[in-house]
Amino acid sequence: MDRKNQDWIRWIPEDDAGRIPSPGPMELVQQLLSRLPGRSAKTVAHLGAAPLSRLRMLASGFERLVVVVDRERRATDFPPRDTEAGIEWHARVLTDLTPLHGRVDVALADGTLCRCDPAELDAVLEQVLCCLTEGGLLAATFPAAPSTGAAREMRLRLDRAPRVSTLALHEVELQYRLRRSGFGGVRILRLESPHGACLLCLAVRRANN
Repeated sequence: MDRKNQDWIRWIPEDDAGRIPSPGPMELVQQLLSRLPGRSAKTVAHLGAAPLSRLRMLASGFERLVVVVDRERRATDFPPRDTEAGIEWHARVLTDLTPLHGRVDVALADGTLCRCDPAELDAVLEQVLCCLTEGGLLAATFPAAPSTGAAREMRLRLDRAPRVSTLALHEVELQYRLRRSGFGGVRILRLESPHGACLLCLAVRRANN
């Protein structure tokens, strides 16, 4: 992955072999965010539902917290909007985040960006890119496809594949889709857990993408 001039990559702790230690992916993201310079003046967006403990942590560390919930999900899947002051809520589909364009410094997504038709994933990534300010950071997790040498079919936007509940990705495919959508400084790490493998992705919006 691209490591050129990416100082923020060093915020993720690794051992001497370049492996990520035991904490889960969102715990690692929280470690990264705790070292983010000037975060008290930045806007963070959480794309998808999240535990209230995570939302409170984000709200306390950033100037503004925006939470985007899927308008197709039942309202009972999310905490009541009046329980947490200072959180800006949006009910949107991820293929249309127009109200947030150019407003977000950090975007977080815990497995939510790939809950779509495979043909929609590029459009979702492009919408997230549009939301980020210049130099803005995306930190997201994706379910990981098995790490094998077998060839995989990549279904892109023009395909009309059947809708799936969750789209599992390989590192090469995820990197290709992120770069195709306009992201730079992409780094993807595979993490194993008792619940299955996932990919932790870090990517930025840069003018010279």
